[in-house]
Amino acid sequence: MRTLRLLGRDMENGILRRCVLFILPLLFAVSQTRELHAYLIELADGNILLTNGTFADYLLFAMKGMEVYYFDPRSVFYIPIYWFAFQIGLAY
Repeated sequence: MRTLRLLGRDMENGILRRCVLFILPLLFAVSQTRELHAYLIELADGNILLTNGTFADYLLFAMKGMEVYYFDPRSVFYIPIYWFAFQIGLAY
């Protein structure tokens, strides 16, 4: 019984009072999901992809990093901000 009271107190003080902090990782996950969904629709329209994406496809797309960057003064380096946000959100 004491364990359940402690668990309830932890839930109330930790998750319920600070639920606003969970919005940022959720927003990044939603944006990544929309981006992958648009990409899958584009592939399906071009008859390249025959099936819809699965949950694992969405998860791997959200957790992907970036391609190997080879320095070239003419190319632009893009920081994988979605990957950083997802990893920081998981660690937080």
